[in-house]
Amino acid sequence: MHRFDRKSLEEVAEILAGLFYAFMAVTLLAVLTASPGTALGLLIVGCCAHVARVGVEGWALIREMDRPPVEDSLRRAEASGPAARVLRRSRGKKRARV
Repeated sequence: MHRFDRKSLEEVAEILAGLFYAFMAVTLLAVLTASPGTALGLLIVGCCAHVARVGVEGWALIREMDRPPVEDSLRRAEASGPAARVLRRSRGKKRARV
């Protein structure tokens, strides 16, 4: 099964955004040439492209949120190294606030 990464999902979203604007431009031309049936059809197809783009962007965002942030994994890696022991020693004991 093919797994999409964030970059490929963003490329699909950009293509769908271009389609949306192209359909809206052609819809405007259809309205100006007095062909309301064609304009309505193109408007509906353009709206579907817009909804698909928003869905793909949402899917990319959800997939990005499922991954642990890089900073957290770096903190965990640093916490186990020799620099972490020095850092812990330099912090000292915390004083109780009154």
